[in-house]
Amino acid sequence: MDKITFIMDNDKAPQTDFLAELPIHLSNVSEHYFDNGLCLSGKLNNFKVTITENRVKIFDASLTKFYLGNNIQMMNRKDVKNAIELLSDKLHLDIGIAKVQHFEYGKNIVTKYPPEVYFRYLGNKPYSNRFEQKSSLYYMQTFSDFIGYDKIREAKKKGETIPELYKHCNLLRFEKRYKKNLANQFNCKEVIGNMLFDETFYTSIIDDWYFDYCKIHKIQLYKIDLNMIKTKEQYKLLGVLELVNMQGGELNALTNINEAFKKGEITKKQKHDLVELIQKATKSEVLTYKSDEITELDKKVKESIMYYR
Repeated sequence: MDKITFIMDNDKAPQTDFLAELPIHLSNVSEHYFDNGLCLSGKLNNFKVTITENRVKIFDASLTKFYLGNNIQMMNRKDVKNAIELLSDKLHLDIGIAKVQHFEYGKNIVTKYPPEVYFRYLGNKPYSNRFEQKSSLYYMQTFSDFIGYDKIREAKKKGETIPELYKHCNLLRFEKRYKKNLANQFNCKEVIGNMLFDETFYTSIIDDWYFDYCKIHKIQLYKIDLNMIKTKEQYKLLGVLELVNMQGGELNALTNINEAFKKGEITKKQKHDLVELIQKATKSEVLTYKSDEITELDKKVKESIMYYR
């Protein structure tokens, strides 16, 4: 459980005077005056906190770092429970009943090669915009994002201490970021702090994380071998693979088709037919095979969810 935002409205704590009672538990407190009244802001360990007469917001920090001292190690369900209880004790407010507005959940995968080596084999994901940078890969949607990135590189960039266990490792972090509308995403009235360590809910978060990884189309390697061609259809798909190769691979070919459609050079139906043909060719078991990198990732990602309670 990484970056998270909690919101507590005064109807959940009617006996607590937010402005009078809570600021004494914060550091670096400052006052701000707006049209709707006074707002106090401060810090609680690594968390930012804002307080008004009717609301408390605890945000912009990692729950893992708050509890474990870094956000490279991973918390189990018991750790999440202890972290929320500790946060409640420090603020003297029951964060377990606070609304969770946003949170991130991820797992670290120790890989044979640096994380960016694997990105070329991770293709498109349905209903997501794929965006690749040097050491990170984003699948962006309206309400949530799924991200892969070099966790060690990120930690060093922030000047954080690398735990001894990971000092000489390649660490690929896959992270699901729930940005908004959590209630709709989890089909419930409201997501609150206590739900994050409820076994059923906690399991659903991990399952959702795993299913997101599985939805990513894995780029196959091509077997260009005429001796394997037995039908006209296979010969046609082999030609498609050759054209895909000429364009620099599957992702480039799909990008070129999308650009041609946007320029009005092909119709919507032509775009659909071409994409369908490329996908059929690149998924052919006769003409393609899984890379060692994806075989490694699939195995390690699946192993990571086997004992998560």
